[in-house]
Amino acid sequence: MTNPFWKESDSAAWIKEGRQKLYYVDVPVGWKYGFPKAIPNNGVDSVSDIYEWVVANGYPKEEMDRLGSSFYIRMWTYLVPESKSP
Repeated sequence: MTNPFWKESDSAAWIKEGRQKLYYVDVPVGWKYGFPKAIPNNGVDSVSDIYEWVVANGYPKEEMDRLGSSFYIRMWTYLVPESKSP
């Protein structure tokens, strides 16, 4: 599986530099359920899979249903700093 938000051209440049790009996800009152969390690069195949991933990673489906169209998912990227070898 590949992450639909992961651009191959971007990842090639970062991998060449020895860096990794992570995608973080947060949801309403996510702190109660351990969010924000990083999505594994191979953990989501489509946008609809993100909803399933959020539930599978501890967010209650009932809370998602209760919020209805007010439910949202915030996402951002984090570029892991280049590791320095001594």
